[in-house]
Amino acid sequence: MRLADYNHTSWTAKSGAPSNITTMAQTTDGWLWLGTTSGLYRFDGVRFSRYGGAGIDLPGGGVSTLYATAHGDLLVGYLMGGIVQLRGATVTRLASAADVPASYQLAVDTDGSIWAATVKGMLRYHGGRWTAYGPEQGFPGPVADAVTLDRYGRLWASSKDTGLYLLDREHGRFVATGMPDSGNPVVPAPDGVMWLIRDGRWQALPAPGPTATLAAGTMRAPTSASGGIVDRDGNRWTLMCPTGLCRTTPDRLRARAPFDAAALATDRLDRAWELSDLTTQTMLEDREGNIWVATRTGLERFRHNRLAPIPLPMGERWFQVVAAPDGAPLVASTGSGLRFEAGSTVFGRPRPPALFARTGDGSLLCASDGRLTRTRGGAVSTIDYPPGPDGKLLKGLAIRLTGSGDDIWLGLSGHGLFHYHAGAWTPSRDYGAPKGVTSIEADAPNAAWLGFRDGTVMRFRDGALSAVSGNAGIGPITLIDVQRGVLVAGADGLAVVVGGRIHRLDASDPELLAGITGHIVDPNGDRWFNGRKGVVHVAASAWKAALAGSGHVQATLYDGTEGYPGTALSYNGFPTATRTRDGRLWFSAQAGVVYLDPSRVHRNEVAPTLAIEPPGVEGASRDAQGRHVLPAGTSSLRLDYTALSYTNPERVRFRYRLDGVDPDWQDAGSRRSTFYSGLGPGTYRFRVSATNEDGVPALAPAQIDLVIRPTMAQTTWFRLVCAASAIGLLALAYRWRMRRLAQRLNERFQERLAERERISRSLHDSLLQNMQALLLRLHGAVKPMERSSEVRGRLDAILDQADTVMREAREEIKGLRAGGDGSRADIGHALAAFGATLQEQFGAEFKLFVGGTIRPLQDAAWREIYYIGREALFNAYQHAHARKIEVELTYGNGEFGLVVRDDGRGIDDDIQQRGGRDGHWGLPGMKERAGALGGTLEWWSRAGLGTEVIARFPAARVYAPEEKQRWRRRLRALLGRTGA
Repeated sequence: MRLADYNHTSWTAKSGAPSNITTMAQTTDGWLWLGTTSGLYRFDGVRFSRYGGAGIDLPGGGVSTLYATAHGDLLVGYLMGGIVQLRGATVTRLASAADVPASYQLAVDTDGSIWAATVKGMLRYHGGRWTAYGPEQGFPGPVADAVTLDRYGRLWASSKDTGLYLLDREHGRFVATGMPDSGNPVVPAPDGVMWLIRDGRWQALPAPGPTATLAAGTMRAPTSASGGIVDRDGNRWTLMCPTGLCRTTPDRLRARAPFDAAALATDRLDRAWELSDLTTQTMLEDREGNIWVATRTGLERFRHNRLAPIPLPMGERWFQVVAAPDGAPLVASTGSGLRFEAGSTVFGRPRPPALFARTGDGSLLCASDGRLTRTRGGAVSTIDYPPGPDGKLLKGLAIRLTGSGDDIWLGLSGHGLFHYHAGAWTPSRDYGAPKGVTSIEADAPNAAWLGFRDGTVMRFRDGALSAVSGNAGIGPITLIDVQRGVLVAGADGLAVVVGGRIHRLDASDPELLAGITGHIVDPNGDRWFNGRKGVVHVAASAWKAALAGSGHVQATLYDGTEGYPGTALSYNGFPTATRTRDGRLWFSAQAGVVYLDPSRVHRNEVAPTLAIEPPGVEGASRDAQGRHVLPAGTSSLRLDYTALSYTNPERVRFRYRLDGVDPDWQDAGSRRSTFYSGLGPGTYRFRVSATNEDGVPALAPAQIDLVIRPTMAQTTWFRLVCAASAIGLLALAYRWRMRRLAQRLNERFQERLAERERISRSLHDSLLQNMQALLLRLHGAVKPMERSSEVRGRLDAILDQADTVMREAREEIKGLRAGGDGSRADIGHALAAFGATLQEQFGAEFKLFVGGTIRPLQDAAWREIYYIGREALFNAYQHAHARKIEVELTYGNGEFGLVVRDDGRGIDDDIQQRGGRDGHWGLPGMKERAGALGGTLEWWSRAGLGTEVIARFPAARVYAPEEKQRWRRRLRALLGRTGA
C-alpha cells in the first residue's frame, strides 16, 4: 500500500488540537496523551482536552516526556523539572524540580525502577530515592538524551556528546558501544532488532547473546519516538527526511543492513499541503496499528484504508472495470477509451470508446466502433451492429450490453435496444417493449430481465414480454443482476424477485441500499454492493435471514472514511462492480476506481475502552464510595462519555442507560453526550456501552454512580411534616364540618320537634278530647243496659277496644313530645320508663344495665336512639313471648352502644333473611335510624334462645358538643404550653 493510500487525517488548532506536541504516549486504558510546551492533553479520537483542574494537582509548565507503564500508570516529565505519576485521577510527585531537572526521556526497567535521561545526566529512581549514574557508573556524558528498554530486557542510554551506552546489569555499569548518537532514542522493531536513527540514517544495533529471550506478546510502544519508528508490518517511518515524513517498505531493505531513509524511501510527504506542518517532531504507533505524527502546529493520523484506489489519468470521469479474459482487471474509460490492465503502471494509448460486459458462460463482450467483439476461451469473433431502416449499419455509443450464450442485447444511444438471436438483430419494440429501458440482464438464451425508468420490471422469454407483478417503490431501475437469484436495484432501494413477484428489502439506513449500480456475490455467499453511500457488505447469513424474515438487511458500509471516492458511478447503466481472478473486488465511483481484497481486510479487533467524564455540575464532589455527589436541587444533567477507539472513531456506536430513569438501553448512535432533565433527589447509576467500527463490543460497560442531594423541601422529614400538617388541617376541617352538620341537624330537629309538639297538642286538645267525650257518652248509654244482654256485651267489647286505642294514641302523643327540652336527660331513664310500662302491660321482667360514664346526647341523636330502643322493646314484648327482657347502654369514648335482648322464641329464619315481616317496617326502620347517625344496627337470633338487637354509634355523632369544646380547650392549653 502506498503512503497516499492510507487514510490520512490532520488536526490543527482549528479543530481543537494543541500546538507544538513534543511527546506522546498511550496508556493501557486506551487514552492517547499529548505532551506540549503548554501542558498535558489527552485525545479520544474526537475531542482534545487539557488535563488537570479541580482535584488534580499537576505542576505547571510544558511537558518534556511521557511514558506509559505496563501497569497503566503515566509518567510525566516537565521542561522545568520534576516528574509525576498519574494513576487514574491520583497524582503522585516522584521528583521535584530540585531532584530531577528537565528530563528528555523516561523508561521503566524490568525491576520496576525508573530511569530518567535529564539535562544533568542519567538518574535512577528505586526504593523511593533517586540515584545519579555518572562517570563512576560508566556514563560520562554531562547530559543524557535518551534511555530505552528493548524487548530483550537490555537498557540503552545515549548522549549526543559521548555516544550510545548499554547497561551491564551484572556489574551495574554502563558500557560504551562505540556507536555515535544523535540524541534520538533507539527504535525497536517487531523482530526485536534495535535501530539507531542518526540524521535519517538507520543502523541496526548489536544483537544480544544466543541465550537472550525476546519478550512475548505484541510490541507496545510506551512512548513516542523523535526520529522514527518501525510499525507492526515492518515499514520504517522516518521524521525529517530531510523534511516532513517518509516511509520505507520492507521489500526495499536487506535484513539488518544500514540504509539512508531519504535515498531508499518508498514514498514521502514533504510538500506543504500534505501535512499540517513539515516540521515533524515525534511519532507513535497505537495499539490498533494507527500511526500518529506530531508536528509544530498539529497532529496527523495514518491508518489503513479498506478500499485502495488505483491511479487514474487527470481529466477522465467515468471508468468501467471488468475481468479480462485471463481474469485480470481491465479498467477502461468510457469516454476516451483509455485502458489500464493489471501489471501496467500507466494507461495505454487512447482507443475508440468501448463498453464491456461479462456473460454467464465467461465470454467478454466489447461494443466499440460499430461492432461487437466476443472473446470466449481464446477465440475471438465479431458481430456488426444492427442495420438501420436504410439498411446501413447503425452508429452510436453503446450504453447497454449483456448476453447469454449466443444471445446478445445491445443498447445504442439514440437508436434503442436490440436483441441478437439466431444470427439476426431484432429491435425490442418488435417485442412490444416500451421505451425507457435503464437496465437489462440476460440470464439464459432467448431470456432476459428488463428494468425501466418508471420502476417497471419485465420478463422476456422466447419472444414474449410480460410485466413482473408487485410495486416495490424503489424508483427508476439502476441494476438487474441474476447471480444466485434475481436482484433488482433502483434509485430509491433494493428488491428481489421471488415467486414471480417483487419484494423490497430495507436497512436501518434506507440510503445504504439506494442507487446501487454494482453487485458481487463472493464464493462464500457474501454480497457486495456499489451504491450511493459507498460499498455495502452483507454477510451470507444476514442475506439469508433477510430473505427468510422481514426483509431487513444487516449491512456494513465502507464509505469515504474507508477510502471510497464519492458515490457509485451511474453512467450508461453498466455494472460498476466486478470480481477478478485474484479475488479482489473492484468498484467504479464518480471520483475514481477502488479495489478491496476480502481476504486481507484490515479488521480492528481491539475492543474500545469506555470512559465517562465526571458531571460538569458546579459544586459536585466525590464521597467515600467514589460516587459523584451533586448539589441539592440539581434537576438537569449533561453526561459526556467516550470510547477510546482511534481507527475510525466516527463510526463507534454507543448505547447508554440511566438506571431509574431509562426503562431500557438507549441507542445513541455516534453521539458522545446525553442530557437529562426533571431529575429528583436519589441515587442513580449511568452506564455506557459501545462497539467499534467492526462491531467489536467493549469488554464491559462503563458506569458511574450519581447522588443528588435533596433540598429541604425534598427531604423525607419535611414531607412528613407537610403530610402531618395536611392531615391535621383536614382533621380540623372535618371536625368543623361535623360540628356544622350537627348544628344544622339539631336546628332541623328542633324545628321538627316543635312541629311534633304542635301536632301532639292539637291531637290532645281536639282528637283525644273529642274521642274521650264520645266514649263517655257511650259509657252513659251502655250503663242502663242489662249486663246479661247480648248488645251490652258487644258494646262493652267495643268500649274495651276503644280504651286500648286511646291508650295507644296517648303513647304516640307522648312519643311525639319525647326529647324536647328534656332530650339531654338520661336516655336510660326514658327507656326504663317505657320498659316498666310494657312490663306492667305484658308481664315479662324488664332490666336496664348502664356501662361507662353517663354523658348527655345531642338532641337529634337522643331522639333516634330512643326510637330504636323503644321499637326493639315493643317488638320483644309483643312478639318474643319472653320471660326476661334487658336493655344495655354503653357510654364509650369512641362509640355509644345500645343492646336490647330477650330470652324468647327468636325470629324466624325466613324473616331474618328478608330483613323483616312483609308489610312491617320495624327492623328496616331501626337500621335506617342507625345509619342516619353514622352507626350500625345488627341482630342475632336463634329459635328458642332469644334475640339481641345491637346498635353502635360513633361518639362524635351522638354525644353533646360541650364535651368537644372541653377537649379543644385542653388541646389549646397543651399547645400553648409546648410553644412556651
